[in-house]
Amino acid sequence: KLASAAADAASDMAATKNLPDTAKKSLQRRFEPLHRLLDDNNGPAADLTPALQALNDLQMQMASLARASSPEQAAFEMAKT
Repeated sequence: KLASAAADAASDMAATKNLPDTAKKSLQRRFEPLHRLLDDNNGPAADLTPALQALNDLQMQMASLARASSPEQAAFEMAKT
């Protein structure tokens, strides 16, 4: 299955390279807002860092609720504060 998935991915990449320039440009325009979220090293840009931090904080809150002996009560207490 892994080899098949790799072959499919390679095929998809080859198909993308063979697209006419208009299709390539269309794809680039479609995903340009997402590309702007990355810096030159493909790391998170300044605009993306706070969003990632907020998601991380939310995930930590959800994990703490999931580990609580009484998740409903813990959620209530968290909401009160």
